[in-house]
Amino acid sequence: MADLSQIPIQPLRTEDIDEAMLLSQEANWNQAPQDWRLMIAAGDAVGLRNEEGRLIATALSLPQSGDIAWLSMILVTADYQRQNIASRLMAHLIEKVQAAGQTPGLDATPAGKSVYVPLGFKPVYEISRWQASEPGWSAPVAVPAGVTVVAASDADLDDILAYDGPRFGGDRRDVIAHLLQRCPEQALVARNDESSTIAGFVLARDGRENLQVGPVVADNEQIALDLLDRVFNDLNCGLYIDVPDACEMLSAWLKSRDFTVQRPFTRMLIGRTEPFDQPQHIFAIAGPELG
Repeated sequence: MADLSQIPIQPLRTEDIDEAMLLSQEANWNQAPQDWRLMIAAGDAVGLRNEEGRLIATALSLPQSGDIAWLSMILVTADYQRQNIASRLMAHLIEKVQAAGQTPGLDATPAGKSVYVPLGFKPVYEISRWQASEPGWSAPVAVPAGVTVVAASDADLDDILAYDGPRFGGDRRDVIAHLLQRCPEQALVARNDESSTIAGFVLARDGRENLQVGPVVADNEQIALDLLDRVFNDLNCGLYIDVPDACEMLSAWLKSRDFTVQRPFTRMLIGRTEPFDQPQHIFAIAGPELG
């Protein structure tokens, strides 16, 4: 076997998506080819190939704002694990992100958390992935007064971005625009009746295994519940939704609709413990690969 430390790190391109999908499928992750296409186009995706030319590892960073870049898709195929490949790819991306004046961030599994702490990552807040084979029945949630929920479209993009930016903590135009197209039936926006300004929105994407619901950003938890109630009532498929643990009302409601926690994540940033977003308005993230 070749010296892995000497194998050059190469950029990933769209023609590498099929091989990248094999790695995320091996890890039992939910990404679909459209996710890889988005992340490669919008981010800095890299990989390693063995001496036979097979893609054996991937990693990427996705800019989230002027200050934050999101690291994800740190994947190494089984027969090359525990050979420092993931650490090498992480170090490569961290160096580039920090050279650009950005702070690296990620959502870590419990196993990954122990790897990232020595690299300088600090916990910011906890997230749980909730899953269901289909949403269970629930009595309709109380509809917030003075707010109307309608289908979101491309015409809402600029308003959604203006609403999302200060609450998410950055401009994620590429992600929001992509998700508006991805699953338009689950794209909803809540607007204040008097001003027509946005009070919340929900988006979703189809995954390899289940529909991933998120992000959900809203003025308050009641609006978030109303948005999700409308989405869930039209679905009879498997679902994932990644919810900050601080959203206690939403978590209890998901449990009442037959959701269970699949796994936890810890949102982490290098060198800081304060969030870059406004957690009181983030009721579901877009996913650990998108931030």
